[in-house]
Amino acid sequence: MERRYQVFVSSTYEDLKDERAEVIQALLELDCFPAGMELFPAANDEQWEWIKRVIDESDYYILISAGRYGRIHPTLGLSYTELEFNYAVSTGKKVLSFLHGDIDTLPGTKLERAEDGRKNITRFRAACEQRLCKYWNSPSDLGSKVSRGITQLIHRNPGVGWIRGDRIDHDIFARVEQLEKENLELKIGKTASSKVPDSYLAFGEDEIAIDFLVATSAQKINSLGKLYWVKGGNHWQRTTTSWDNLFDAIADTLIADPFENEIVTSLNNFCKANVDYTSLRNGIRKHLGEDVDLPDSEDEKISAVEEVVEFDDDDNDNDNDNEDTPKRLFKVDYASVSSECLATIRRQLYALNLISFSKTEFRTTWLLTAIGQEKIRTLAISKDVQE
Repeated sequence: MERRYQVFVSSTYEDLKDERAEVIQALLELDCFPAGMELFPAANDEQWEWIKRVIDESDYYILISAGRYGRIHPTLGLSYTELEFNYAVSTGKKVLSFLHGDIDTLPGTKLERAEDGRKNITRFRAACEQRLCKYWNSPSDLGSKVSRGITQLIHRNPGVGWIRGDRIDHDIFARVEQLEKENLELKIGKTASSKVPDSYLAFGEDEIAIDFLVATSAQKINSLGKLYWVKGGNHWQRTTTSWDNLFDAIADTLIADPFENEIVTSLNNFCKANVDYTSLRNGIRKHLGEDVDLPDSEDEKISAVEEVVEFDDDDNDNDNDNEDTPKRLFKVDYASVSSECLATIRRQLYALNLISFSKTEFRTTWLLTAIGQEKIRTLAISKDVQE
């Protein structure tokens, strides 16, 4: 059946209106659905959550970048364009990046004027160039390269896509639904008759060590004594928990028969909640060093959020004892569980008969077994008793 694909288009807006129009036209000519910032008129935390949902629902992600870094999120400290790019990469979305070939030729109105803005766009372009990207020099050139790139990507990596409801053979659909139901009943019957996992398998209160990467931002003080945000580096950490605690942390997600990327999101949230801030503070200090030139910058208004932590502490012997010197802060942008630990968790929960999998050409779904459902009920009863 004919499918149409949704493509998320990410870019700055005012300086790339013509370019976005070319890209949207190219996507429409390929029978794709473009999605992007035109859907999000406001800029706040609620809209950012909605943007992430639209990225999740899209089959592909396109980045267009020229000489502007873009509007910065009020609490996360990065531009919306970079946040969208980082999120798409972290969820395993198929990403195509299109960077301007020579930003020095752009007019001043399409370039960052402030020093920190120029540094941000340079850093962001360098990060994009670590992945597959293409370069463009005009709106028409960009449109043609996007058209070729998406066509090749769809051919190599077909997405889930959308199918018109009136083009589905509903008799076949009903038959497939019935077969899936019968298959599930057989699986549940087989699992229910299985004995409890052998004692040599890690289980219950046995511990698991989870490695994860923490992306951070931190404040520095410029020559005027003002605070400004910079990247605090990426830092590996490890947290130890029991298998019961880990299973409980993803239980709410598992109940809904999630795709694997939804499980990854739950694990990332668990990791973020278990960050060692003392170790992280030391890692950020080491990353920033002491000999970094500090550019002049206007003071930024920092919105207080739970994850923001004081960078300086009582053990740090410096000039911050002076009441006129502001306290520096740092924060966790996001945490990402390692692929090795994800594989271990997937394999162990499967070996314990807590989960099974349903695989299609495009996605893997995690399914609770009868034993897994009973385990969730047991954990819920235990929590109620403790409370």
